[in-house]
Amino acid sequence: MKFLDTRSKIAEPPAGHEMVCVCGFFDPLLAAHVRMLAQQRVPGKPLAVRIVDPPDPLLPLADRARLVAALSMVDRVLPGVGADGPIADAHLREEFLRRVRRRASE
Repeated sequence: MKFLDTRSKIAEPPAGHEMVCVCGFFDPLLAAHVRMLAQQRVPGKPLAVRIVDPPDPLLPLADRARLVAALSMVDRVLPGVGADGPIADAHLREEFLRRVRRRASE
């Protein structure tokens, strides 16, 4: 069995490199995240993902970083870096939590 070593992807980006950056919670990582990141990919530019903590995280930050780093379209993961723009996946998390709560109350 071959394992994917994602450690080299989880780090600060090299200085002076232009890249596409997406900021989000990725908590939990959903198929919709994979589609969103694939759409953000720009030919010739690396895709960096900033992962920040939501108010009440379901998964630890390090685990979310490893999951996102395992995606082939992601070149760099920046865990725990403050959001300097909009959270791209806030609506995905809220919809997921709404569905879970609704099913739990049935």
